[in-house]
Amino acid sequence: RVAAAVLHTPILPESIRAVGIALLATLLVVLVGAFLWRYTTQTRLNRDLRSIVDERNRVAEALHAQYRAIPLPTYTWRHTAAQGFHLSDCNDAADAATSGLAHAMIGSTARDFFDATPTVVEDLERCFGTHRSDQREMVYRFHGATHDSSVIAYYAFVPPDQVMMHMQDITERRETEVALRSTEEQFRQAQKLEAIGRLAGGVAHDFNNLLTAMLGHTQLVLEQLNENDPMRADLDQVRRGAERAAALTRQLLAFSRRQVLQPKVVDLNVIVNDLRVMLDRLIGETVRIEPDLADDVGRVRADPGQLGQVVLNLVVNARDALPDGGVIRIRTMNTEITRADASLYPYRVEPGDYVLLQVSDNGVGIPGEILAQIFEPFFTTKDAGKGTGLGLSMVFGVVKQSGGYVWATSADGTTTFSVFLPRVQDPLDRTTPAPRDATIPAGNGETILLVEDEAGVRSLATRVLRRAGYHVLEAESGAVALGLCERHTGEITLLLTDVVMPEMNGREVAKRVLEIRPGIKVLFTSGYTRSAIIERDLADDSVEFIEKPFEAQQLVNKVRALIARDNDAY
Repeated sequence: RVAAAVLHTPILPESIRAVGIALLATLLVVLVGAFLWRYTTQTRLNRDLRSIVDERNRVAEALHAQYRAIPLPTYTWRHTAAQGFHLSDCNDAADAATSGLAHAMIGSTARDFFDATPTVVEDLERCFGTHRSDQREMVYRFHGATHDSSVIAYYAFVPPDQVMMHMQDITERRETEVALRSTEEQFRQAQKLEAIGRLAGGVAHDFNNLLTAMLGHTQLVLEQLNENDPMRADLDQVRRGAERAAALTRQLLAFSRRQVLQPKVVDLNVIVNDLRVMLDRLIGETVRIEPDLADDVGRVRADPGQLGQVVLNLVVNARDALPDGGVIRIRTMNTEITRADASLYPYRVEPGDYVLLQVSDNGVGIPGEILAQIFEPFFTTKDAGKGTGLGLSMVFGVVKQSGGYVWATSADGTTTFSVFLPRVQDPLDRTTPAPRDATIPAGNGETILLVEDEAGVRSLATRVLRRAGYHVLEAESGAVALGLCERHTGEITLLLTDVVMPEMNGREVAKRVLEIRPGIKVLFTSGYTRSAIIERDLADDSVEFIEKPFEAQQLVNKVRALIARDNDAY
């Protein structure tokens, strides 16, 4: 208004009025420019500020999304003077581990959250106080879980007042490590038993050669003495001692899985029932046998005689654990070992269908520290003179050689031996007894080529066979036998050869002799066993075999029967 008044004042010169108008216009331009500059600047600042805020929000959302996506259960604990630590946030993995309970507990204190694991609160306080990361492995049960887990808890300080905690579940890893250690222990135990078995088999092989000579020559001397000869009683004692040694050797061979088995498809219930009368007499009046035999039990392929010996030895072992009487339970049933179950057993087993034989007693039990040793030969907890320590090792060998497994458990006053034998679908074998009137003709001068590297056994066999009416060509090695075979002008009816010999084994000798004299009959003998023959590709039902130690009459009967047969035995 002042400016307008001045401009309309008539006394002002025209020039002054023009100046005023110019000044006024300039002022208006300046004011408008200032307003526009301020408006533009404010708009830009607001836009930049909004951009910064939006970016910050995007970063915060991204960080929170990353936090929620952390694969480990993660908890954020905020510390206040009033509450101490309280849960301020947790991620999706924490919700998954607690079946959704973690988010519902936001705001709860650490002491309430970890009431069952107070050491976690101590770890939080230590991390917050030192501002340093930390970790601890522990057994922890997540909220809502039904089982404990092995976890590693990681702690990290987040300024200014938070501690972030990750929990890594390592239960599966720990179980795998335990299973691996168990497998390694099983492997070491299997190696140990295998090494002992090889040693036992080697000793038994050599010992059987000695026993063959001892038993054979003792029998020859006894046959020449009359019934009243005073030397006869002494020789009988020698013979009985040699027979006992032969029985111990068979047990060693059973443990080493190098004995002669004649497997048949059998019913385990029949084996047990056939032994009931003997078992009842064996265990005495203070011990009671309670059978629990499944009606639908499957069939197994095993040597019936050796299988009966397994049952017998297990029952005798159970009886010895019941000095004051008790109960022995014999159970049979069908079972299956799954791939998942296989890892639970003491040593490696193959999944499949099995027939289970269990012999249990409520006796003195077996301490856990010696359970792993009970199948070792000569290991026994009995007093001196009350056991050889070969009964259970024989059980182990027979079962393993039959393709099965055996182990023992002892807990809560019950000791149980479990024998797993592979179930088969083949029909039962029916044995046909030999005709009662069958006669075996005596020797009639037939020629036998005898190949035996043990001088004592060779001498005995030669003497016995010559006395039985045969002509014998002796050879201490395969090379000598081949030379005799080529030079002999007459017929050679039978080759009697040891299996395990240096330089040339019995299989090779038989093969080379058959090339020279096709159709010759072959009889193998060994102080080892049929498993040794199997290793030399002679596992065949047509292979004739006589096991050492044999008696003189056993050898003669075997040779006579083989020569008398019309069909080829090899």
